[in-house]
Amino acid sequence: MSATRCPEPDVLLACGEGVLPEALEREAQEHLAECALCRQLIEDLRSPAFAEPTLEELTRMERTVFSAKRKPLTWTIVGAIAAAVLVATLASLWMQQPGSAPKNETIATALKPALLPKQPPEPKLRLPLEPAPLRLPLAAAAVFRGRAAEHPGLDLEALGEALAPYRAGDYADAEDRLRNLAERFPAAVEPHFYLGVSELFAGDPQAATSDLEAARRIGGEALDDEIAWYLAIARERSGSWQDAAKLLEGLCDAEGLRQKQACEALGR
Repeated sequence: MSATRCPEPDVLLACGEGVLPEALEREAQEHLAECALCRQLIEDLRSPAFAEPTLEELTRMERTVFSAKRKPLTWTIVGAIAAAVLVATLASLWMQQPGSAPKNETIATALKPALLPKQPPEPKLRLPLEPAPLRLPLAAAAVFRGRAAEHPGLDLEALGEALAPYRAGDYADAEDRLRNLAERFPAAVEPHFYLGVSELFAGDPQAATSDLEAARRIGGEALDDEIAWYLAIARERSGSWQDAAKLLEGLCDAEGLRQKQACEALGR
């Protein structure tokens, strides 16, 4: 049977469904028995990968089946339909494979994880914040009370008064007093140090960093480890994780009052 006599796809789909006139059904069955291309076409069109026909398609099929005028298909049209069916089938099967990307997935989200920039994990380090102990020359304040002339670098009595609210846990009041004292005695380490600690308790790690850095530049053997420890806390709470880790490494590598805490914080 020549290619010009191939029935319409709608007629082929209706073949065997009991809806065609007897003569047309017999003619379609005979053609399918001879035409391998049409048999493959019907097999593909009836594949579960295709959706159910729409109302418009059903109406068109009915109009074609019962129409008195039947138009033969040429080899070109049949070949085009078969090619379209094959492409659609392959695409459908690929989309159904496990792990295949969703239809609407963008190129960016479909990239392999190895090709995407890796986000650094958020550090789990969280240094505990506790009040810094009072150290020399504070202990000498009671002895040298009222004799600041012997300690020209700092008025110990004024320092003791400024730290009274600090000892009581009133860090807002301590901030005001210690800031005033730091302005009066810019070369004294204690006002800058305890001001930085008070600012940490007040929730201002940026200001604390500035004052603790000032205390570190001034220096003081009795407070060096304490300054580094609280500066690490300020750095961590400001988001400067690497700077905090460097300070902790220095404390962990040297013997001192904060060595154990620093090593534990680093996980050593």
